[in-house]
Amino acid sequence: MLTLLAFLELLHSLIRRIAHWMRTPHGLHYPRKLAQPVDRRNHRHTPQKPEWLKAEIIRLKALMPQAGWAAGGI
Repeated sequence: MLTLLAFLELLHSLIRRIAHWMRTPHGLHYPRKLAQPVDRRNHRHTPQKPEWLKAEIIRLKALMPQAGWAAGGI
């Protein structure tokens, strides 16, 4: 009886491993390439501001001294 239970347990674990192997993409078992560091200026989600916009932000901040560096607003 104990041998039968051990055999059923072995069969059950084998079936689970096969089912897991069939569900996972096999490419994940190989080492992945390391991500390359992204240059902040060329990041696709943060496009660089145009020069006119930078100048406008500086001009507006000069008009609002309470929102600048002296007030700790940044």
